[in-house]
Formats: sequence, structure tokens, C-alpha cells
Amino acid sequence: MFCPKCGVEIPDNSVFCPQCGYNIKATSKSVGNVAETVGSSNQIYRPDAITLIAIIDIVFGIFGFLFGILMVLSVPGILTGSYPSYFVEGHMMGPLMTNFMNLMMTVMVYSLLIAGIPMIIAGVGLLGMKSWGRILHVLAWIPGLLMFPVGTLISIFAIWVVYTREANEAFMMASR
Repeated sequence: MFCPKCGVEIPDNSVFCPQCGYNIKATSKSVGNVAETVGSSNQIYRPDAITLIAIIDIVFGIFGFLFGILMVLSVPGILTGSYPSYFVEGHMMGPLMTNFMNLMMTVMVYSLLIAGIPMIIAGVGLLGMKSWGRILHVLAWIPGLLMFPVGTLISIFAIWVVYTREANEAFMMASR
């Protein structure tokens, strides 16, 4: 028997072509740990954990970006770090602390705006089982490691999910 996609000779009982990963049968039950691909021959297997983490990336990215836009629209001068005096009057902060707080707010807004887009793109890449999506996902979650303790735990889990054995096998099958 020969693979209809790449033409390599394969055993008669093959479900996938070992060369190109083509689904020989429209319905198959298992290949190693990558189980049950049903439907068209071009369907890509995606573990549920990858689907969940991709959706989380997209949702976090959208909310982060929208929150950044909301901050830009609601706080005058946030992109330049120069807030109106009524924003800081009445606080017991000296000029140095006021400048520091202005800088921190500006950095936070830029971070939300800049980090939101790559998280959305990473989520879309993970849904399509693209290896670049996995790399971008890890890069997007690295800053969360610094948010001890909860952010660290969530970030470790988010990074770990895309490198489990099942995820590695699924990404290898998708890249063929």
C-alpha cells in the first residue's frame, strides 16, 4: 500500500503515513498516545489542554489589550506619564513618589497594550497547532513568573501544558 499524499510505501494496516502524517483512514482509533482522529483526512489532533490554554491566551490577551485601551481613554496623559494635578492632589506623596507612580502607571498601560496582541496571536497559533504559537505562548507567559506566588503558579502551569508528552506528540504530528 502507498500513501496517497506523499507516495511512500506503508504497511497495509497503517492509519497514518509515517512519512507525512497523512490520515489514511477517515476514522482511526489510535496512534501511540495521539488518540482518535475522526473526520476529514486533513484534521489535526489537538489535545484538550492545548485548546483550553489557547482560549485562555486569547481571552487574557483581549482583556489585557481592552483594559489598556480603557486606561488610555479614561486617564488623561497616561501615555506620556504627565497626569493632571487633580490626579495627585490630596495624596501624601512627595514629588519623587508621584513621578514614580506616574511612571509605573505608564509602564503598566504600555505593557498591557503590547502584551495583549502577542497573547492573542499565540492563542491562535496554538489552536492551529503551530510550533511558533507554542514559542510565542511561552514568551508571553514568562513575565507572569515574576508575580509571586499566584502568577508564578499559573505561569508555570501554562508553560508546562504546552510541553507535556501528549502536546509534544500532537505538535510533531501537526508539523508533518
